[in-house]
Amino acid sequence: MLTKLLSTAFGSFRGWIALVAVVCVLASARSAQAQGSPLGLAVRIIPANALEGFSDSLGLDADQREILKQLHQGYRSARVKAQQEAKAQQEEFQESMRNMDWSKPDEAQAKMREQMKKMGELQKKAEEGLLKAEKAFFDDVRAVLNPEQDARWEKGQRWMRRFDASRFGVMAGSMADVTELAKDAGIERTGEVGALLDRYEEEVDVAIQGWRGSLESISGAMSAAMEDPMSAEEKVGKFIEDLFTNSHKVREVNRRTVRQLKDLAGEEKGAKVQEAFLAKSYPLVYGQRRVDKIMGPFLEGGDRFEALPNEQRNEVKILGESHHRDMAIIRGNLARGIDEEQEKVLKNARAMMGGPIVEDGSLFKASRVSRDELEAKTLDRLKAIVGEPAFEDAKKGTKADPTGEDDELIGNFDWLEEEEAEPE
Repeated sequence: MLTKLLSTAFGSFRGWIALVAVVCVLASARSAQAQGSPLGLAVRIIPANALEGFSDSLGLDADQREILKQLHQGYRSARVKAQQEAKAQQEEFQESMRNMDWSKPDEAQAKMREQMKKMGELQKKAEEGLLKAEKAFFDDVRAVLNPEQDARWEKGQRWMRRFDASRFGVMAGSMADVTELAKDAGIERTGEVGALLDRYEEEVDVAIQGWRGSLESISGAMSAAMEDPMSAEEKVGKFIEDLFTNSHKVREVNRRTVRQLKDLAGEEKGAKVQEAFLAKSYPLVYGQRRVDKIMGPFLEGGDRFEALPNEQRNEVKILGESHHRDMAIIRGNLARGIDEEQEKVLKNARAMMGGPIVEDGSLFKASRVSRDELEAKTLDRLKAIVGEPAFEDAKKGTKADPTGEDDELIGNFDWLEEEEAEPE
């Protein structure tokens, strides 16, 4: 939706504005209709998979957890109602824009400003509806707490804000809750580790609240831009600047804490935290690639491994080890390349609004080329070892990896365009 509005106002205005629009869930009519959510608040939806961690942070018992699920159902119904109302209003707005008569430019522009102002008002109303549903949910939850649990309320709110930030961010390393990473790695929250995590939760919360504030500011900025479309570039530029600056603050707290935690946790558990943090920081770099999905079944433990003759098993094993070793180097370079490009945006976000400027000789581009070449070489070699029929059969159902630079530089948030699944 935001991209369409800006496109109407500026013609070819795109690049970072379009990218941020995607991030804010309004890059298209499809995303706007799917969520019906106002801009920055779209990422503050409380999904069902947040309930367990929220319950843990408050120390809820089994009965209270069941009550929490029921309260969430009520919250979700209220949220869906607000979304449906917003969707109907957006469709009406889009229809009026499509039917505008541009044969009289002055009249059309005046009408467009009028419609955009109206859309801004509708956007504000939808935002108020979502905020009302969210507040009612938290008020109802707090009402079922005992005094000891109520004393943990702010701790629970900090957990929820960290959950928000871990779902959505534009700087590598900002989308992580180090407390949860430590728990997943089996690190006990005692002694120096416990003190470190206590400090972390308070410090990162300050940064996250700034981040949430920058998200929420887009609603006001775009409402003003709708009233005066020619001011949109300045207002959205300021939003982009704030977005990256505040996301960077969250990232720095996370990175510093992970380094300290790694030193305190011991070699094995420290390595687990570092590995998990890298996967959260660079999901398309350290996540599973298509080559891994194709090669995996032929490696030891895979379902096709036993069907291979001994000689081929050894060849595939050597290939897998070689690929993993070479890819580890490339992944490290690519992560550093992403950091370099993001630092450029951080220093001058507004200048990047016309589109990401990634030089051909950059570490980021060179690493992407190296990765593509290694993966192609590995797959060719695998096919030669196991035979084309087996190779082609293993490829079935695997999807191509994302190819756009933007996904790796900023992140892929396509999931924000999808309706939340009904809670179990």
